[in-house]
Amino acid sequence: MNIVAVDRHAGVLSENEILALLAEPLLLRLGMVDEDGWPLVHPVWHVFEGGAFRVLVGRASRKASVLRASRRAYFTVDTTAGERARGVRGRANVRVVDGDAGLAVDVCRKGLLKYTRTDTGPFAEEMLKWAGSGDMSVVELAPLRFGAFQY
Repeated sequence: MNIVAVDRHAGVLSENEILALLAEPLLLRLGMVDEDGWPLVHPVWHVFEGGAFRVLVGRASRKASVLRASRRAYFTVDTTAGERARGVRGRANVRVVDGDAGLAVDVCRKGLLKYTRTDTGPFAEEMLKWAGSGDMSVVELAPLRFGAFQY
């Protein structure tokens, strides 16, 4: 994990602190630039494993089409106001995985457990059904570095 300081006034998180932060149910803000040069930022659920973020998106969604075309993104995951401010941000190479329903269901289940603490019930069942339908893609973001900070 390539960790760098992003602010000379901030402390830098260790690898273990970054992994702990990314295990928390915090949204990843996914930044990209569309074909007309307009920036897009979307808050998304994410799963971080194997050194990469995984995000479930609709196969025909705007996010998926923009990321397929550019293969680059920016991310930030940080705490909200009122807490000790800490987070990571940086550039990432992108790969969009289409047609792997098993992977989509796996990412969906892990996301449900992370953000809702359950993979059962009506909402979870609907999400898992959607993930298994073949209409979902998994976006994998491979960070080039982690700009880490804590105040």
